[in-house]
Amino acid sequence: MPEYDCIIPWSGGVESTAAVYWAVKNNKSPLCIHNRMQPAEWESVEVMANILDIKVHKVQEVNNTPVDKENRDFYHKKFHYQSKTWNPVIHRWAYFCMEANLRWPLINKIYYGHCGAGCVEKGDGLGDLMHDSAIVTFNMFESFLKVNGVDSKFIAPLDHLTKREQWLSLPIELKKEIMTCQKYESNLNRSNCKMTSCNKCVSLLRAVPNDELHLIR
Repeated sequence: MPEYDCIIPWSGGVESTAAVYWAVKNNKSPLCIHNRMQPAEWESVEVMANILDIKVHKVQEVNNTPVDKENRDFYHKKFHYQSKTWNPVIHRWAYFCMEANLRWPLINKIYYGHCGAGCVEKGDGLGDLMHDSAIVTFNMFESFLKVNGVDSKFIAPLDHLTKREQWLSLPIELKKEIMTCQKYESNLNRSNCKMTSCNKCVSLLRAVPNDELHLIR
């Protein structure tokens, strides 16, 4: 059995954790990478990796390029995103997956977490959307890998499940470690803020059944 047979970007949220757990449960050997670099996210991912007895590799990113402060809300104005300071990020973790795949060229599957089916119920319209930027990013990196002799695909293995179903698929010890909040203060305390002003926490609170809300960090 090869040391690794698939690559999974692991942020520490519900969907990526469910993808990792699915892989382990199905006797796969995932090369897990983490690049979000929020302290609490990394700590939670490390704890979960130890629970599952697998390794997770941290990707350190240093980017000192200045930000256009006068147009910090460019994407908010153009695409009506909730956060006024949001900027595209999917290309970053997809790039790190591609970089890992170039180092392990016999791997041909990059699994990622996604809940296209919905949040609570299938078809409720509250799940993850496959944006044009994601499609373009995956196609671009798959093409780059292919011209270098690596025939890999980006695949969301649990996309047919809602976020709630993915949460319910996890054992209790992993549920207790899920870290999805992006607020800096929450990361310092390694806890999700659970506030309505945080779209990540709103999605988590909506997905988790009432009788399991106490499990959220």
